[in-house]
Amino acid sequence: MANILVVEAKEKTRQELYLLLKAGGHTVTTAEDGQQGLSLARQLRPDLLLAGIVLPGLNGFELCTELKGHTDTVRILIVLLCPADDRETRLHSLNVGADATLQRPIDKQELQSVTARLLRLSEYAATHENREAVTGALVQALELLTGRELDAGAVSRERNYRNKLLELLAWDRERQVRVNAALALRMRLYQDGQALLPDSQLQRLLNGLKMSRWLLPLLLYKARPHAAAAEFEAEYLQELDEQPVGELVALLQRFLELLTATSDKQQAITTLAAEAEDWHHNAEYLALLSQIVADEVFLESLA
Repeated sequence: MANILVVEAKEKTRQELYLLLKAGGHTVTTAEDGQQGLSLARQLRPDLLLAGIVLPGLNGFELCTELKGHTDTVRILIVLLCPADDRETRLHSLNVGADATLQRPIDKQELQSVTARLLRLSEYAATHENREAVTGALVQALELLTGRELDAGAVSRERNYRNKLLELLAWDRERQVRVNAALALRMRLYQDGQALLPDSQLQRLLNGLKMSRWLLPLLLYKARPHAAAAEFEAEYLQELDEQPVGELVALLQRFLELLTATSDKQQAITTLAAEAEDWHHNAEYLALLSQIVADEVFLESLA
């Protein structure tokens, strides 16, 4: 059962929600205005908050925005109570961060269904590792298995060029997660075009992870010199709609390898361009990376 906070100006609705939720076995706290609701939410950190839109002090939209805008309260599930058949209000509720909406007058079955669904999702999220955490664990495992641990400078360069390219490409969150995971692992998995771990061991390491469906081909794609003609990997990434990710990760890994070897970003770009035909580097991404390096060199010359 969950801890639920109800923030509602109308006493009758507030009492109705209190009784319905208590009957479901939940612990329920109530507030009659937005400022009081905000204080209680920060103090109690409820699993779920139900709030009206029209409230004294902070309205429901403002309350939602405030809670979702801070790391200590962002995980509180929020349901806003909207007027019946008011599509604009429901859409705005979702836009400010509400996890769901309920129509007034409150329908008992809808209330039970929405709260149960949200609480199940919350419990699932709380008991399952996210992909960033899994990637971090895999990075540590690879460092132990291969002995290739990146120093702080290499990690900083990886983050710098990855983030600058992703900003220019404006990819969605899902693709960014996949780039981050594949690049972090490849930087520890390969050195000078040589795999530090047999493919069979890599497959065993990823075995059982749902993310291995896209992660494994991203780790193998163009991983070795002159391996761009590996048609199976390319076709599989195309089927998954992940070839752009594969191209970007392969290019970045190679550039960072060259940069580590030469400590000269201009020379690394020159070498990258010279080998583009053999490695089949993506021309668009190479051009973007070259411009990033040129901009950095120019700014450094002004310092």
